Amino acid sequence: MLGAWLRKKWNVGFTDEEESLITFGSIKDSFIKKVNERVSKLFEEEPDWESLKDNKEKVRYIYRKLLIDAMASGYLFKKYLTPLETVRDIDTWRRQGLCEASGIGKLYSKARYGNGGIEDEDVRKVEEALYSQKLINKQKVFKIRKSKIRKK
Repeated sequence: MLGAWLRKKWNVGFTDEEESLITFGSIKDSFIKKVNERVSKLFEEEPDWESLKDNKEKVRYIYRKLLIDAMASGYLFKKYLTPLETVRDIDTWRRQGLCEASGIGKLYSKARYGNGGIEDEDVRKVEEALYSQKLINKQKVFKIRKSKIRKK
């Protein structure tokens, strides 16, 4: 305001040159690239159950499958939550207490952060509980989604 008044009063011909270092197009391109990378990473081919080496990998696979199936149904993943909090949040979102009751949160935490082994029986119980309650499905969700993405 003061600058405009001075220019009028004393007829000063000074004007600032403005140069934009970031264009809208570059921001849009960067955003699209990041979204495409995340989506493609999300839909990468998962290994088969039989190819998983140990129970830790199996538990992590079940947890990932639970998350992806919940997100496909509309759940909004919150990366700031711990695995236990995420399982509780999915239960709250579904208005059920089935995920937490299955023990997947505790078992996943043990697989990811613990040093001890995980028993075959524990993996079987969690898997059975989640499949029987239809919280995760046995079909290959990853191949189906990947083919749908390529068609569009």
